[in-house]
Amino acid sequence: MNYYAASLRRRLFRSPLAAAALIGACLVAGAALRSPAGVAPVPPPPQPATIALVDLAKLMNGLHELKDRNDKNQVQGQRMQDELTRLSDQIEALKKDLSPGGPIPDGPSERRTEAQAQLFQKSALLKATKDSYQAVYDMRRGNIVHELYDKITLAIDAFAKREGYDLVLLDDRAIELPPFNAAMAGELNPVIEKKRILFARDGMDVTDRLVTVMNNQFDATAPAPLPGDKPAPAPAPTTPPSGAPKGNPK
Repeated sequence: MNYYAASLRRRLFRSPLAAAALIGACLVAGAALRSPAGVAPVPPPPQPATIALVDLAKLMNGLHELKDRNDKNQVQGQRMQDELTRLSDQIEALKKDLSPGGPIPDGPSERRTEAQAQLFQKSALLKATKDSYQAVYDMRRGNIVHELYDKITLAIDAFAKREGYDLVLLDDRAIELPPFNAAMAGELNPVIEKKRILFARDGMDVTDRLVTVMNNQFDATAPAPLPGDKPAPAPAPTTPPSGAPKGNPK
């Protein structure tokens, strides 16, 4: 019996394929012995991710579409300003008529009563119109930001898939802490806790590339200006004129 067993062992190990098969069977059997019955093997670790960073404020402010939309909103805001100015001028004229020495004499009179009633009505109308115009103007600006943010997320999605990025993060390194002796710990801690990117090597920011991609797409689809179109108005001042809706786009 020992003779036949030794002979079989010699014949098996003379063949490299047979030896490899035998070794593989032993390894599988050993792994099965080491793994408890019914327990699935642990999956391999995930592959390293390719990450990009985007400065959202820089990206949005660099879009041609933002300027185009803000210019159109500014034109509509100027129409609101003209209406507020017209009402304000009427109120000032009534005040002048009712002032001492004005064309409407002091004392009870039908003319003076009518002028005072008009003054009250137009003052209330000016306030209501100003509040409603401000709400409409601010809502338009909010819609612009919302729509552009949606477009940015879609553009990032397509860009990341095309360029092979696994993860795109908001780059918050530009958020700075208040200067020394200007904030308490209770004011500093929320700012610090909101920050996510503490370090990133050069070359991970793709903001400029996205600005170029989105501007090229917008410029290719934007309608050409008509011959009679007026040029876009200059950016509004930081502080709007008296009576105008606040918050004009810069």
